[in-house]
Amino acid sequence: MNILPTSRFPRRQGAQGGSIAIEMALVIVTLVFLLTVPIFFARVFWYYSVAQKAAHDAVRFLATAPQAELRTPGPGNTPSSVVAVARAIADAETTVLDPVMASKYIDIDCNFGTCGDGVPSTVRVYIHMRMRDDLFAPYTAPFYGQDGMLIKAEVTMRYVGN
Repeated sequence: MNILPTSRFPRRQGAQGGSIAIEMALVIVTLVFLLTVPIFFARVFWYYSVAQKAAHDAVRFLATAPQAELRTPGPGNTPSSVVAVARAIADAETTVLDPVMASKYIDIDCNFGTCGDGVPSTVRVYIHMRMRDDLFAPYTAPFYGQDGMLIKAEVTMRYVGN
């Protein structure tokens, strides 16, 4: 006669089953926290690197622009077309972040003043933007507020037309 056991592992009786569930709950909370922190900081560094590259590309374009184009004002007393193109470069490169940006401010200056007043020795582009965090907002908002985290990227370069 062949008798098969009902289970290979006998069922344990007692409180050990409940303690395993409590330990697992504590471990899962810790693991979730340890995974969300690197994801949040990776997003912050990605946004900063996009803003820094956009500022670098815009200032490099502006630093290599011919003097005549830099001194020529735009239509209606607006900044020169070279400055408008540099601003458009920075704006176009940061549009990938538009869904998570609360605000964006791009400023361009020559010799720490307006471009077009003679030949500059330096040109500078800086981008200030506020990063909105919709994913972890309940946990990160107390640290940087409801307006979002301020990310600044600034690049200064010598004007090559001197």
